[in-house]
Amino acid sequence: MRRRSFLLQGLGGFAAVCAGLPSRAVCQAGQAGTGEAPFLMRIDLRAPEAGASFRSHLVGLLERHIDALSDGRIRVVAEETETTGRDVRSLVQVRQNRLQAAVNSVSNLTAFVPQVDLLNLPFWANTPERFMNLVSSEAWETVVGPYVRSSGFEVLHYLPLGSRVLATTGAFPGPVLRPEDIAGKRIRVGASRALRLFYRLCGAVPVPVPWSDLHREVASGQADVLDPSAPVLLSSGLGEYVNSISYVGSVAYGHALTVNRDWLESLPAALRQAVRQAAAAACLELLEGSAAHYREAKQGLESAGVRIARMDDGARQRWRGQAGAQRAEWDELKAALAGSGGDFDRLDGVVNADGPWTGRLPQPDFLDTV
Repeated sequence: MRRRSFLLQGLGGFAAVCAGLPSRAVCQAGQAGTGEAPFLMRIDLRAPEAGASFRSHLVGLLERHIDALSDGRIRVVAEETETTGRDVRSLVQVRQNRLQAAVNSVSNLTAFVPQVDLLNLPFWANTPERFMNLVSSEAWETVVGPYVRSSGFEVLHYLPLGSRVLATTGAFPGPVLRPEDIAGKRIRVGASRALRLFYRLCGAVPVPVPWSDLHREVASGQADVLDPSAPVLLSSGLGEYVNSISYVGSVAYGHALTVNRDWLESLPAALRQAVRQAAAAACLELLEGSAAHYREAKQGLESAGVRIARMDDGARQRWRGQAGAQRAEWDELKAALAGSGGDFDRLDGVVNADGPWTGRLPQPDFLDTV
């Protein structure tokens, strides 16, 4: 309980919604109301694939906490279709209010809110502590929050789910240890401008591929390298195509739980608070279990014959030196995403200082490989 109270304090921007948060026991028991719930919250849930799904786990946590905190007045409905949860399309449905919420990678969210691409700057907010200190800060809310809301969304929480790895596929055995190892190689990217620039600076060829098409593209040999996190490789079934993975430690694999802002604002005030509290509680539980999540993913991939490449700080510094966000090539993009160089400096001050999450989260998964 003491560790949990520390984590609650670290939610920063979520602190207000966490006030009065019930115990886990209360949420597990639930407080189901009588009759049909007057409000529905339809959320995307990708059809089950190989392995345990982070997405379905998160939806289960939300359902439990929202039922308890709303006294059964909001019912969470998981939409299990072939199109939801696979790329930007679920966010289109959220903006249209056909879905009320979606769980997407930060990279996909950048298609609608380019400013969140700041989280994909390499070797910047690349650890769970730095990531969470940044997204829970007043500076983030002031600089990035207005862009999220003006796009028709509210992000209930951001969550770092491991780091992006470099996974070799097909005829490229790997492992990737140096930037020159991916020179001329085709690497799959999503909507993120930051990730495309990073890989270009490393000499690779970024190839935009929607997540929904990724299995087909990889199976047909159209991508040499993938860059999701190890847990996503395992849960998505992509691990069967992977030869090796390397933990460069450049970027956290961030996710965002995003809701339709108009729908949220249409709820009575107490229920808006319940939704925000439920999201904060789900975030806490996922963060508390993240170390086991990383470990199980690595073990699952190793059992499938995937080589896990070891990389020390010296090797990672070579990547940072060639393509890290401290280089002049990033100045224009940083100012464009933050709105100005001064606003970026405010965010940079948060990233490079101790914050409420410092010392309270498991070490980054890329350090576990040393």
